[in-house]
Amino acid sequence: MRGRRLIGASVAALLALLLSGCTEMDANALTRVAGRPAVVNCGSWIRSVSVSDADSHRLVWSAQVTSSRSTVTTSVAVGTTSASGLSERFTVGQVELGTIPSRNWEERGRPELDPPPTRWQFVINGSVTMVANDSDLQEDRYFARGHNMSFDDFRDEVCNDNPAGIRTLASYVGWTLLVILAVTPMILIPFAIRRNRRDAAREPGYYQLHGQWRYWNGSRWN
Repeated sequence: MRGRRLIGASVAALLALLLSGCTEMDANALTRVAGRPAVVNCGSWIRSVSVSDADSHRLVWSAQVTSSRSTVTTSVAVGTTSASGLSERFTVGQVELGTIPSRNWEERGRPELDPPPTRWQFVINGSVTMVANDSDLQEDRYFARGHNMSFDDFRDEVCNDNPAGIRTLASYVGWTLLVILAVTPMILIPFAIRRNRRDAAREPGYYQLHGQWRYWNGSRWN
């Protein structure tokens, strides 16, 4: 019974990891759109952006979500539209400096670009900081992990989102199976040892075993 419960729990954990592997990752890259610095997300998880001069720490521009009710959000990075009922926030997949992505966002004043920064600092969602030289921000190029890359490389290397998410799913499945294989003996072996000790201490006679009467002769069940 305990073994079946353990297997059931393991399968449930594996399914949970597989479903999570189908979700767009929350990772970012910096780029330039129509001449303006911008941040792009692998999915549509951006809820606030603060842009500043990385050298002088002067705030250049910031914007954030203001609404809290559910709506439909657009992931510009992947060109898809998805419901945001789970997060109940108007998150987006791309934010360009000086342009609020939807009517559910607000900005703190107009951009202060005089003088223009030579190094940009983006703080996404209040916790993720990305710094890049102005020359690193290029049209149709994506700056992440210290270098520029194509859109396909950004999706593959940063978002780990090759077609159908095969790499992500394979990674989750592999690690989950390794954990199950490592943990299962650690749980089952102590149960088996305690059961054998309990059986060895029984006096010969008839006992109920899994709902059936069995005879214990002192060393094994008949």
